[in-house]
Amino acid sequence: MSAPKEVKSQRNRRSDMIRHQRQLEMRIRKSDGDLEERETVRKKHEKARRLKQHARRNQKRKKRIQR
Repeated sequence: MSAPKEVKSQRNRRSDMIRHQRQLEMRIRKSDGDLEERETVRKKHEKARRLKQHARRNQKRKKRIQR
């Protein structure tokens, strides 16, 4: 005969815990990746905004000098 019922349930519980742990770890890793991606996107946007502001400022200066 195979292992008694209590031992089987313990094994199942252990494998369920391990599976749950792995899922949590994957979720955390995924969210970390998303955060990094968001961070880089935010930096790019900030850089673009700064460049646009400089361009606007220079345009205004050119117009002022022309008058």
